[in-house]
Amino acid sequence: TSAGVWLDGGMKLKGEAERADIRRRTNAGRYRRAGEGKIMVGATTAYGYVRVRVTEGKVKEHYTVLEVDPAQARVVKRIYKLFLGGKEYGEIASMLSKEHAPPPSLGEWTGRYIKSILTRPDYAGVRYYGVQKAKSQRVGMEDTTKRWMVSRSDKSVVKQEVEAIVEPEVWQQAQVRVVSLNRLYSRKAPAEPYLLRSRISCAKCGGRYNAKTYSKPNGRRLYYYRHTERGEYADCPNRKIILGRDKLDDKVKIYLGGLLTVPTREWNKIAQQATNRWLETT
Repeated sequence: TSAGVWLDGGMKLKGEAERADIRRRTNAGRYRRAGEGKIMVGATTAYGYVRVRVTEGKVKEHYTVLEVDPAQARVVKRIYKLFLGGKEYGEIASMLSKEHAPPPSLGEWTGRYIKSILTRPDYAGVRYYGVQKAKSQRVGMEDTTKRWMVSRSDKSVVKQEVEAIVEPEVWQQAQVRVVSLNRLYSRKAPAEPYLLRSRISCAKCGGRYNAKTYSKPNGRRLYYYRHTERGEYADCPNRKIILGRDKLDDKVKIYLGGLLTVPTREWNKIAQQATNRWLETT
């Protein structure tokens, strides 16, 4: 009945409101505990720290704090020293593996894990609760920590103080080099040279031949020019013609090389003939 539908809708709305209120109170409690320096259950623990369960108060409240693990802390300090000494992520990971350093939770040392250690602000004495994801990396102690401060949609980030393993100045120097390596690794490989890139047009429709690359399953790469199929050029009969880059570019180079050896008088004659042909077609 209509009354039953109305009652069912009202119960659903009431249930949604109750769930929203539970989420709000739960999050408020989590942020309150985080503001008191307590570590949440399920929060990730950085390498070099261990969780310690603390019980206090008459009601015996249980919560977790972070303390430095001496053995792992020595490894963290060595990582920063090697990195600032000129070593890169993969080299440091290989050295630690050969030295049988206390491994991370992943079970083995990798370049990616080394980079995560070098970019976490925990080691400089600052931990953030409420971080959803990392943002762009910047240089500087304060600016770099902002990349860890992208808050969740409902709450702001809570800043917690933990025992530092490295000096803030050392951590900042590491961020400068991390940014430098990011820029170095992000440089795009130079584009493959095409002598006639954007210089070939179809004689029938005037459409451009674009430079293309195709990778075969065996790893071999093919370079060629292909007729554009956009807009008014899609119906051109030459659209399926493929021109190999190497053969075509070599022929053009040979032709141009021959022109450079032609005497001036002959060159002027060839240029005049080309100009006359152009005038006849315009």
